[in-house]
Amino acid sequence: ALYSLIANLYPELSNVVLVDIGYELTSMVIIRGGQLKFVRSMYVTLGNIINLVSQELKVSEKDVEDFLNSYGFDTDNYPKEEHAQHYKKSIGKFLDKLRAELQRSILFYQEKFGAGEKITKIVLTGAGLKVGKINEVLKSKLKLEIDVLPFSNNVQSDDDFKNQYHLYA
Repeated sequence: ALYSLIANLYPELSNVVLVDIGYELTSMVIIRGGQLKFVRSMYVTLGNIINLVSQELKVSEKDVEDFLNSYGFDTDNYPKEEHAQHYKKSIGKFLDKLRAELQRSILFYQEKFGAGEKITKIVLTGAGLKVGKINEVLKSKLKLEIDVLPFSNNVQSDDDFKNQYHLYA
């Protein structure tokens, strides 16, 4: 599905690493020369973090969502209160796992299929974008350029539709 999205709506992105951070699944596709070269699905998702932090801190999933909506993934700027520092620890573990999975996938691709080609940039899409600072945090953790997939000019929609589905223009 991600490959079709890129091929049909973003033909200019013929060389891209696209990471879709979803609520139930995170997917990575690597497209080189317009050809699908690598696909990986990961179960390090937005839904996972909400569920795991909720269980770990014994708070509701709504509380976790509210916290993430308020403070995002930039754990260095969380409030200094004790409860916020508990969130920082739990969310930090998730971000480390996400970084490790992405890094492992990139390294595997580079070693097996990359023919010496280094990946220097990732384009993000998906529900994970609604949580603030995900791109900045991944840029810092992965030491790669991180962009957000822009809303395609090839699709017509109104702003209410874009906002409802977390599409960025």
